[in-house]
Amino acid sequence: MLRTTALSHTFGGHKRPVRALDGVCLTLAPGEVRCVAGSSGSGKSTLLRCLLGLLQPDEGEVLWRDVPLHTMNRGQRLAFRQAVQPVMQDPASSLAPRMRVRTQLREPLRIQRSCSRDQEDKRVDEALEQVGLERALGRRFPHQLSGGQQQRVAIARALIVQPTVLLVDEPTSALDAVVAMQIALLLRDLVERLGLTLLAVTHDPTLPHHLGATVDQMAAGRLVGQVSAAQWLAQARAAWQGLRAIPE
Repeated sequence: MLRTTALSHTFGGHKRPVRALDGVCLTLAPGEVRCVAGSSGSGKSTLLRCLLGLLQPDEGEVLWRDVPLHTMNRGQRLAFRQAVQPVMQDPASSLAPRMRVRTQLREPLRIQRSCSRDQEDKRVDEALEQVGLERALGRRFPHQLSGGQQQRVAIARALIVQPTVLLVDEPTSALDAVVAMQIALLLRDLVERLGLTLLAVTHDPTLPHHLGATVDQMAAGRLVGQVSAAQWLAQARAAWQGLRAIPE
């Protein structure tokens, strides 16, 4: 469904260039659940921005159903935007602070013109229920919600246009351990119930385990290997044990 061909991107111009992506080849098949995992600065978020068409790579292409994003016409791009939805890293900043939750959930429907005005309230209620929120929360502003509730609203906003692919950026990084596990299990449940394809970028060692995802390891802008969720978690635990063994 979604793939890249030798994707490369450099930031910083000629004086101090930083190679954020270096020949990344990634293929996301229908129904697949994948995580791209690595430390901060490894290129994960840059890869996600390229996959969404928000950043044009210096080299290589992103293809949706074998059509390069940069060659799409307006109709194809609109269809891509409906089918491939992002969930951004920080819902507190990606949600509009002066708009009530219901208004923010209606907005994608109006942009996509995917239903009539009479159907909007029904779709909003369904989206809130899908992510485990009460309908009454739709009347609140984002600052009146907890961090976990904000993340659920961000997921609901992505789901409301009925996409087939979710691209998720660090969905648990700003949450405590219990809420992070709840969000991860919610994503897994949505994938199973709705038949979604999911790609998440993360440095959380437990997220791939909760999602049941294959892990593509990323370092210095490259995909350097693929491991199971159990192997990724074991590597993280071993690294932590190694740090604890270092004398003060």
